[in-house]
Amino acid sequence: MIRRRIRAVALWLINHLMCGNRLWGVKRALLRATGVCVGKNTKIVGPITMGVCGDLSIGENCWIGKNLCVYGNDRVCIGDNCDLAPNISFATGTHEMGDHQRRAGKGYCKPIAVGSGCWIGINTTILCDVTIGDGAVIGAGAVVNKSVPADVMAAGVPAKIVKNLD
Repeated sequence: MIRRRIRAVALWLINHLMCGNRLWGVKRALLRATGVCVGKNTKIVGPITMGVCGDLSIGENCWIGKNLCVYGNDRVCIGDNCDLAPNISFATGTHEMGDHQRRAGKGYCKPIAVGSGCWIGINTTILCDVTIGDGAVIGAGAVVNKSVPADVMAAGVPAKIVKNLD
C-alpha cells in the first residue's frame, strides 16, 4: 500500500512538474524510490505511465523519450545504452482466447526484454513475451509481437526483419 502511494506521488511529480529535458538526477532518484531500477546517466524525459505492480528496469546511459507506457504487471527490462523515442508502449499483459461469449479469456502477463544498444523508433508497441536482441533497431510505428535477434532492423505491423546490421 505504501509503495503504491510512493509510486503514485513520484510519477505525478515526474509527469507534471519535471517533464522535459531537465532534472535527470531527481527523476532517477524518484523512480528508484518506487522500486524502479534506473542506471546512472540515464535520461528520462517523462511523462511515464506504469501500473503499481509492474516491474521496470532501465540500464545505464539510456535515453527514454516522452510518453513511455508500461502496461500489465510483469517485468520490462531495458539494457544499457538504449535510445527509446517518444510514445513507446510495452504491453506485458494479454489474454487467452475465450469462447464466442467473451473472446478475451483468462488474462496473464509475460515479461519483455530489450537488449543493450537498441534503438526503438517513435510510436512503437512491444507485446508480452518478446526479447529484442542487443544492437537491434525497431522502426517507427512497429508492433513487435515476436522476439527479434541481435543486430537486425525490424519494422512494420507486425514487425519483420528488414535488414541485417553490422
